[in-house]
Amino acid sequence: MADLAIRESRNIGEQLAVNANDDSQLIGLWLATKRNPLTYDQYQRIIRAFLEFVNLPLRAITLNDMIAYTDSLTHLRPSTQAQRTACVKSLLSFAHKVGYTRVNVGATIRAPRGKDTLNERILTEEQVLRVIVAATNKRDAALVRMLYRSGGRISEIVTATWADLGEKPKFGQITLLGKGGKTRTVQLPLDLIALLNQIKGDAAPEDRIFPISRQRAWAIVKRLAKQAGITEKLSPHWFRHAHATHALDHDAPLSLVSATLGHAGMEITGRYIHNRPDESSGDYLTVG
Repeated sequence: MADLAIRESRNIGEQLAVNANDDSQLIGLWLATKRNPLTYDQYQRIIRAFLEFVNLPLRAITLNDMIAYTDSLTHLRPSTQAQRTACVKSLLSFAHKVGYTRVNVGATIRAPRGKDTLNERILTEEQVLRVIVAATNKRDAALVRMLYRSGGRISEIVTATWADLGEKPKFGQITLLGKGGKTRTVQLPLDLIALLNQIKGDAAPEDRIFPISRQRAWAIVKRLAKQAGITEKLSPHWFRHAHATHALDHDAPLSLVSATLGHAGMEITGRYIHNRPDESSGDYLTVG
C-alpha cells in the first residue's frame, strides 16, 4: 500500500512537471522531492549559481555548457566539485525524465573523485574518551556521547526530539530521521539515557533533545577537542567514523554497522540482512 502511494505521488509530480510553464516551476517541483530542509536549501543555492553561470534556460543548455561549468569548479576541493556536479546532474535528469527537456545533457558528465582520506579522520578510543571527559557540563557530554554511540549524522542528532527517545529494561534507543526521509532506530546504553534525562528538565515530547544549530554543535566539538589536546580539525562527523571503525575493530558484523549508521551504500547487502531491534553496532563499543 505504501509503495502504491509513493508511485502515485511520483506520477502526479511527473505529470505536473511535464506541464511546467517555465524553469522556475520545474526547479520548484524538483526541489519539492528533497525532504530534508538542509538538502533543499543547499541544492537551491547550487542551482541558482549554476544558472547564473550558464545564463541560459534549461532547455537551451548544451553539453559544452556543462563542460564549461565543471571546468569552472576546478579551483574547489574535489568533494565540493562532486557535490555541485551531482546536484546539477540530478536536476537535468529530473527534467529529462518528466519530459521537460528532450535530452539529458548532464548524463555523460562525471564528477571528480578525490583521494580517500577517511583514515585521516578516525579518532582512537582513547581520544573519544578524552573528548567526553573534557566536557564540563552534562549537555555537552551527552551530545558527544550521542554522536559516538548512535553513529548518527549531526543533522539527525540536532533534530531528534524527546519523543524519539525510548527506554527498555536493558537498553535505551533513539529513532533518527536520515537521508531521504528514512528512519532507523539504534540502541543507546542506559547510562546515556540517564544522563539525557538529567538535562531534560520540563521539555515537552516534541522539543528537540539538543536545541542547537549544526554550527553550534561544530563549535562545541571543536572546543572540547582543543581542551582534550587533540590538534586535528575535528567535526561531529568524526564520531560517526569512529563508531564504525571501533565497532568493526571489536568484531561487529559489517551488515550491522551499515544498518545502524543508515548507509545508503549498503542497500544491496541490506536485502539479505535485517537489523535486529535488540542489537546495535554500538553494543560493540567499549567507551562512551
